Amino acid sequence: MTDNPSRRTVLKAAGVATLASGFFGGPDKSAFAAPKSEVVDVRDFGAVGDGVTEDTVAFQAAIDAVAEAGGGTLRIPTGTYVLAREKSVVLRADNMNVEAAGATFTRLDAAKAPRAMFVSNTRGAPGYGSGIKNLMWRGCRFVGSLADSQFICLFGLHHPQDCLFEDIVAENCQAPGSHQFDLGAADGVTIRHCTFRGQASGGATDLAEAIQIDGSYRGTLTGGTEQAGFSGLMTRRVVVEDCTFEPFTDADGTVWAGPTPMGCHFAAEGKYYEDIKFVNNVVREPRSSALVGDPADVWRGFAQGDLGSPQRSTRCHDQQQRDQRLHCGGRRR
Repeated sequence: MTDNPSRRTVLKAAGVATLASGFFGGPDKSAFAAPKSEVVDVRDFGAVGDGVTEDTVAFQAAIDAVAEAGGGTLRIPTGTYVLAREKSVVLRADNMNVEAAGATFTRLDAAKAPRAMFVSNTRGAPGYGSGIKNLMWRGCRFVGSLADSQFICLFGLHHPQDCLFEDIVAENCQAPGSHQFDLGAADGVTIRHCTFRGQASGGATDLAEAIQIDGSYRGTLTGGTEQAGFSGLMTRRVVVEDCTFEPFTDADGTVWAGPTPMGCHFAAEGKYYEDIKFVNNVVREPRSSALVGDPADVWRGFAQGDLGSPQRSTRCHDQQQRDQRLHCGGRRR
């Protein structure tokens, strides 16, 4: 596809690029505890990475070993790992550094699969950080097949705190009404240098976004996370920066639109999403407007770049602007 500036939206910080991430959104490196010396390799727990063998059990065992050690590095060597055919992989380990450059994640049968491949669930008393704390995830590629309904939500995270995701590619994964990151009552999450390619069309669900911020209420989480441990807290301190959202052309030549990048679908009276930063991102030919939800309604401390013109018709963009407040407040409590 020709990279024609007239057919893309480039999101650049307009006077907000110099703001420290500690003020507007997610954590910087100082927010993370240094990983312990424990190094756990998924292959030592039976992961094969041949693109055929189901490796979910091995991954879960490796992550649980990091948790038992009180933290450490999870090493995922180069390979293609089939995961979450029937169960999600639960991120139970705090203070974990995931090294996954060169790793590819996929699933072969979505019939029984949960939407989310990796999840965090509330542990103990619900609150910020009761899902997972101090996670640093660098590298990897998720590969789905929209034509075959092999959808993947990468991460469904309930109560994550101080988490960094870098250099992740999601290709041909996003279902019409689902997400790539679902952040329920998150506190301090940075998504940086990631690429999201392709999203299936779903008519009325075309407003589903790649990165969803949410409150911790029953019914708000992407399928695959436990529907328990709700706190009523809202997501805060999120940074999405230097990411790309663009179309994907599959092997049959079908072009899937770029994902709708970011937004929310839930609101509660008197509660707000706070300190949300969406800057220095590139959005090409999204299915709908770049941001879903009305920052003036339920977002506080919101920083964004120049959204420019959407890559759908002006009529579609105007309709989205008119519907934003209703759309975000559609599940108001």
